[in-house]
Amino acid sequence: MSEERLAQCYAEADVLIAPSVYESFGLVYLEAMRAALPVATFASGGANEIFTAGEEHGALLVAPGDKASMTGAVDRLVSSPELRERLGVRGRARFEAAFTDTAMAEATLAFYEQIQAARQSHRCAKVVYQVMEALDIGDAVSDITRSHVRTMARLGQPSEILARYAHESVRHEVAPLWRAAYTQQCGLIFHYWNYNGAAWLLQAVSGPKAIYYHNITPPEFFPRGSHAYNQSSAGYAQLKEITGYFDLIIGDSRYNITELSKFLESPRPSLTIYPVVDRQTIQAAPVDTELVAALRARGEVNIVFVGRVAPNKRHDRLMELFDYYYREINRRAHLWLVGNDQGHPEYRYRLEQLRGSLASGERIHFTGKVAAAQMYAYYRAADVFVCASDHEGFCVPIAEAMALDVPVLAYAAAAVPETMGGAGLLVHEWDVPRVAELLNLVIRDASLRERIRAAQYARLRSFSAGEAQQRMTAAIQFLLTGEVGLNFEYVRPSIQQIGAASSTRELV
Repeated sequence: MSEERLAQCYAEADVLIAPSVYESFGLVYLEAMRAALPVATFASGGANEIFTAGEEHGALLVAPGDKASMTGAVDRLVSSPELRERLGVRGRARFEAAFTDTAMAEATLAFYEQIQAARQSHRCAKVVYQVMEALDIGDAVSDITRSHVRTMARLGQPSEILARYAHESVRHEVAPLWRAAYTQQCGLIFHYWNYNGAAWLLQAVSGPKAIYYHNITPPEFFPRGSHAYNQSSAGYAQLKEITGYFDLIIGDSRYNITELSKFLESPRPSLTIYPVVDRQTIQAAPVDTELVAALRARGEVNIVFVGRVAPNKRHDRLMELFDYYYREINRRAHLWLVGNDQGHPEYRYRLEQLRGSLASGERIHFTGKVAAAQMYAYYRAADVFVCASDHEGFCVPIAEAMALDVPVLAYAAAAVPETMGGAGLLVHEWDVPRVAELLNLVIRDASLRERIRAAQYARLRSFSAGEAQQRMTAAIQFLLTGEVGLNFEYVRPSIQQIGAASSTRELV
């Protein structure tokens, strides 16, 4: 048909259903996005690249070949004009940001810049070290760093991690920082998540360097003048000073890389390495079976969130949601807030005051920091995992919940939509009554739960050990040879403001 007739068809349509199991690119997706038309399609081929953030980019993505999930996605679109409008607006915004003539020209220019930078790069390392401020146990960044040691050794690189401090139990895995300064043709993978006292090493080592950015929680989340506020502010100030030292940007998520781009003055190659969340490993991990039995013995609903108690995690938002659910929908329920609650005593005190004011207060439980076996017990006893966080650089607990077949409902903030990747349920507007009804639907609708689990299972493939090893290998090879691998992207300086406040910042 003619272009005019095609445009008319898109204008008259309510939704684009694209049941193709493979598209090398998918021009039809772009046509729909240009027309602000919501899309339902399978998460395969070009759809994964065009709609990298799923609903955030205007599409409902379902597991490839899953007819039931596709039917469910279409039902959602047909029955909800608000959802259709919201996805249409987001799809159009995604189109304008990435697929217009101007956007494609800029992407082409960035590609040429990447080639030019690769040719100009002449610094190559013979030895590459991982560097961090402190190596600890039960710490996400430490776990990520340690997960790459085997890849380093396989490539003939040192397995020791250079750090200023180390927990006694992992001290044998650490070497002093000065070792890099006295190593000829040394390259660095510099892990960064807050102000770092090892930054002097960036000047002492002349070889190529990569920053592995794990994100900094913006200072706006903390009381002005508090230790956390000062540390975060210092981290951002230091980041602005040191980004020029790095030849490669690594991030736990594309979101983290985009955040770091606000500090760049010139383009850099970048590589996303998602944290490893292996389903088989997690399902085989030791679990406190007595605790699981005790949590399930009541025959009541268990709603769980795992994460340290900190203002950006928005435990207050979870508590208010649960209180509405308890009062209006189901009084046979418990909210379990699992994680270290000693890091922000002022916020913890305010949460305790809030709990005392809620009708559901006695059914809201702070566990404090628990051992891994107990943590997995809470996951296994959960009917649903709910995340209301305002700021996450990845959010490993979401992926852990997926690995243990727990349906996830999460607020679409920061890196969370990327981590979800079209799986689970994303909430874009935190309206408590509506979110509570959605929560109840997830708990009560067995068919919906199964569809969510299937999509989450598919999403976990992106967090495999093999994928992380392949990408870490590419990062090391870049430092050794200057070679830009296939998984690299090119990040350009961003003009956005640093640490911009979330639209919802009230904390109890």
